[in-house]
Order: sequence, then C-alpha cells, then structure tokens
Amino acid sequence: MEKETLLTGFKNLLGEPGASGYFGDTGVTSRTLEAYVDALLPTIASDDTVNDSFYQSQLGVIKAMGGQMRYEQSEFVKNYKPKGGEPPVPSPQPNPTPVDHGNDDLLKRLEAIEKEREQFKKTSFEKSLREKVINKAGSLNVSNKALWEDVAGMIPITDGMDESKLEEETKRLYESKLKAYNGDGAIPYRGVGGGGGSDSSSKALDEFFSKKAQEGKFPDKSKNN
Repeated sequence: MEKETLLTGFKNLLGEPGASGYFGDTGVTSRTLEAYVDALLPTIASDDTVNDSFYQSQLGVIKAMGGQMRYEQSEFVKNYKPKGGEPPVPSPQPNPTPVDHGNDDLLKRLEAIEKEREQFKKTSFEKSLREKVINKAGSLNVSNKALWEDVAGMIPITDGMDESKLEEETKRLYESKLKAYNGDGAIPYRGVGGGGGSDSSSKALDEFFSKKAQEGKFPDKSKNN
C-alpha cells in the first residue's frame, strides 16, 4: 500500500484542510494525518484490507486523537503564563496557523510518533530479514536446524545489511559453533556438492570416523581388513 494512496483515501472522507489548517472539526492537521498514516502503513498486511470499513474505523481513531490534541492545546494556552505574569503582546500574523502557543508541545508529540514509527519499521525489517534466512535452512540442507535458527537470531543487524549479508554471517557463525560443539568432523550441511552430494556426505563421514579411530575413540576398520 502506497502512502499517497492511503492519504488520498482519508482526504476523500475528510476533505481538504480549512483556513485554520484543520480537517473540518477533527482537530487534525495535514502534518498530523501524515504522521498517523506513516505509523499505520507497516500494520497493513494486504491492500485488500483497506476498504470502507477500514477507513471508517480509522477515522474514529483520528478524530479521537485530534480531539485529545485540541483539548490539550487549549489547556496549555489557558494555563500558560509568561515570565512576569503579563500576557505577551501578540505580533501581527499575516497568515495565522493552528500552531500557536501549544506548538512546541504538539511537535514533541509528533516527534514521539515518528520515533515510534521508525522503531517499528526497524524491528519489522530485522524480523523479516531473520525469518528469510532462517527459512533457508531447508534449501541449504543444514544438519542442525535448531543451531541455525539460534545463530540467525543472534547476528546483529547492522546498517546496510541485506539478506545475502545476513546469510553469509549466519553461515560463518553457524559453522564455527557447530565445529566448536562437535569437533572438526562436524558436518554443517547434508548433501553438499550438487549432484554428488551423497558421495561428499559419505566421504565426510568416513573422514570423521577415521579421525576418531586415530584418536582411539573408535576401532580402526582398516586394520581389520
């Protein structure tokens, strides 16, 4: 769902902002509406869910939010006392806007919404990235899926990291930990080597048992022949 599409849908119902800067009697400005849409977008799983019922339910939230903000703004203005106790002399404003004495307070609230939206986007992106790499356990034929999932979940997501980079880092740490747990003979992937996967896997097993035999942990089959 594109941001502009969602905004247009709301504006079709709210109309254009009036001279006061608000959409009708909602107490919501264009900036507030855009901040709300930005926060709402990541929660939309499918465009099909954005229908008349969706818009009506969200309009209720928007109007309630606007009413609360308008109430808090009026309370701020009513209780505002400048230094010295005398009200400030207002300077001429050729184009008055709804952002007056309560501007700073409203901006802080919008900044808080923006921060929450950015954190939500970051968390959702990281979760999606990890899930994609975790789901590659099958196509990569990893021998220890539980360890693969644990490793994919602990790799730090750095700036600019994509699916390919996360997979690369997951492989590196996964192979390292599997070797640390099971020794040099650990087999991180089953059927490695394309069409010759079975032969490669069998060879790796033979090498593993041969090494253990040299260490005296298994009988050496070659001495029995």
